[in-house]
Amino acid sequence: MFGAIGSLDWNQARGNCNGKVLVPGRVWRLPNINELLSIIDYSDPNPILPTIDTIFFPNTPNPSGYWTSTTYDSNKSLAIAVAFGNGIVATSDKSGTLYARCVTTF
Repeated sequence: MFGAIGSLDWNQARGNCNGKVLVPGRVWRLPNINELLSIIDYSDPNPILPTIDTIFFPNTPNPSGYWTSTTYDSNKSLAIAVAFGNGIVATSDKSGTLYARCVTTF
């Protein structure tokens, strides 16, 4: 993952992440919900902001929401988003603006 890309609608977030090549042989994409949830730290029952390890993920604006590539099944104009400030998962209108954090497979 690389640093946060700020305030984009869902299509812009996908466009900024999908197909990006920062290192030869590594193609980046907007993460799905499971990929983004995998970096949330739920181990503390009373978390102090943020719920993401800022050593591994520096420059993470809090309590900002982050887009996933996952569209909400019941309403295709919504996508699933995760807030790293508190670990909450919610839907957001794709025309709204949130942050993006791109991922790749190593």
